[in-house]
Amino acid sequence: MAVIQKQNPLRVSTLPFLGGMLFLTNSKLWGRVILSFLVLFVVICVSWLFCLQVLFTPQARLFKIIYGIETDWILFFTSFFLINGEIFIIGWIVTEFILIPIKFRIYKKVFLIFTSEENINEGMIVSNENEESQHLMSNQASDTPSFGILNYNKTLKFSWSKESCKTGTYQKLIILGILLGTFPLNFLPYVGNILYLVVNAFTFGWSGQSNYLNQLGITLKEQILFTRTRWKEFFLFGLVSLLLDLIPVIGIVFLFTNNVGSAIWAFEMEKNHVLDIYVNNKTQEIFEDEIGEEEEEDEEDWLDLDL
Repeated sequence: MAVIQKQNPLRVSTLPFLGGMLFLTNSKLWGRVILSFLVLFVVICVSWLFCLQVLFTPQARLFKIIYGIETDWILFFTSFFLINGEIFIIGWIVTEFILIPIKFRIYKKVFLIFTSEENINEGMIVSNENEESQHLMSNQASDTPSFGILNYNKTLKFSWSKESCKTGTYQKLIILGILLGTFPLNFLPYVGNILYLVVNAFTFGWSGQSNYLNQLGITLKEQILFTRTRWKEFFLFGLVSLLLDLIPVIGIVFLFTNNVGSAIWAFEMEKNHVLDIYVNNKTQEIFEDEIGEEEEEDEEDWLDLDL
């Protein structure tokens, strides 16, 4: 029987860094993202040029008028960080709405890497690395996670199913609405920047697992309930990821490495049967409701007999 373990939120907060290390040390991951990286790099460069030419000076003047800031270097950095936040949102939109398949390729490769390591460490039979589409079999099948590995082809194969697209679109629009709706906080120098990070950390952590949860068939309402029960993990992962993505210039790299960290997190959730617990709890509630309905029907039958 599988042993259920609870994840440490602090451990989850280190996964963006582990994702970066794995990305740098695994050349096969580079090959899966190089084209997407070039596309995003061009978009980011054009966005920077546009924002610096069109928005930088007006925003600096706005800060000067509102807050009476006269020091040039303070105005420069305040306006610069505001533009950096605008560029971050543009990059996020491109990766989440346009470069969706790349996230699935990253997940698939990371799952293969970690599954192979687990199989080697535990003496399991490993299939040929060139035959990535085959199932990775184990003598201890009952201890194999029940989603991404056991149902490997079903879960990790990118598909445009109607329900997953619908749920994913709603979810991304909600997250984008929160990112844009809270963006005016950045007009409060420094304090507002910190508030923006704190407010968006949870939703950003959720967005990291969005496509994966959608592929598991978890509805939007169920995802909200699930993430709320593990809010510390999603908050800490989102906070660290957001901080890395907001680093000027090199933040574009972290848009990809954070996806690697998300994939590691998903693998660990399955290994620790986190999603099994969620599904089993939901199934148990349905079972209890059905039992309750049957008991009520039995009571009504007895009452009819007595009468």
